[in-house]
Amino acid sequence: MANPEEGLKLGAELSMIALWFSIIFMIAGIIWSVYSQLNLGSMNLFNKNVNEFSAYENKTVKGDMVQSFVDNYDESMFIRVATIKNPIGDFGAALETTKDVDSDLYINPINLFHCTMLKDLNGNIIGASFEQEGITLSESEMTNAITQYKQALGE
Repeated sequence: MANPEEGLKLGAELSMIALWFSIIFMIAGIIWSVYSQLNLGSMNLFNKNVNEFSAYENKTVKGDMVQSFVDNYDESMFIRVATIKNPIGDFGAALETTKDVDSDLYINPINLFHCTMLKDLNGNIIGASFEQEGITLSESEMTNAITQYKQALGE
């Protein structure tokens, strides 16, 4: 080095480079921390389970599978259950009575239910509808039920 000023200048440049690397690594650490805290594992599990139940699209399933679906997904999906005692069906908080034998929404584990997966305009699954076999609705009852559920879905 020819003079002390060049040494100081080189030292300052190296310090700035080290400062920039420190800032970059700090930002990368913050991004990794936020990414790690996102619960992507449960999101993937939810998608896996939704895909698993989409296999029931237009299939007949036993009541125990319907009850399992209600127990596992009532908080995160729109679910409609219709029984012979309640042919129009119900959803939301009313589904808390599906295990009560005296309820109109009681799901008998051995009864058969037809499953229809409900999808938005993009084809994403947003819920499920289960109808007990043997239900017959008039055209006006069906229209009223569809209107009610569309309102509940926000369409």
